[in-house]
Amino acid sequence: MKKILLSLVLLASISLGLSAQGRDGGRRGGDRSKALQELNLTAEQQEKVKSLSKEFKTKNDTLRSQQRELRKSHQSDFMAILTPEQQVKWKERVEKRSRNENRAGKNPGRNGRGGKRMNLDAATTAKLDDLKSNFLKEKKAVEMSRIAPEAQKEKIQGLKQKYRTDRREIIKEARPKAAEKSNS
Repeated sequence: MKKILLSLVLLASISLGLSAQGRDGGRRGGDRSKALQELNLTAEQQEKVKSLSKEFKTKNDTLRSQQRELRKSHQSDFMAILTPEQQVKWKERVEKRSRNENRAGKNPGRNGRGGKRMNLDAATTAKLDDLKSNFLKEKKAVEMSRIAPEAQKEKIQGLKQKYRTDRREIIKEARPKAAEKSNS
């Protein structure tokens, strides 16, 4: 029984790792069909790849459902060990963690505070937000492109430099306005 459980846990963790990588296997540029076209596979090879992929998907789906059941079983066994008071504390902790993960941004503590710290008006803060949003979109586009990794690095460095320069310029333009408002 222990061996079965251990092998299930092992398979579940492998499955989780694979699913965390995403549909493109965690690689940049991930469109698998384009990559396969570049290989110029024969019809026989294409059928074998298709069959292999279908078999993998079936096995992976089975592992995911087993993992889901294992997780539910573990959670119920864990809760059975706890006292009612501990169960309440645990549920509160889980809910709090879930709320924190659902906040916008990777660093929710800093959202929206930068403009206030620098005494920038709402229009300037909006400009900075737009600038950052555009920078992130352009960066993502470069990361997803099929250019060589070194060329990607160079392009991203150029984008970062442009973003920093534009950001400094926006802030520099806004500073005299902020100083005038505070003096009047």
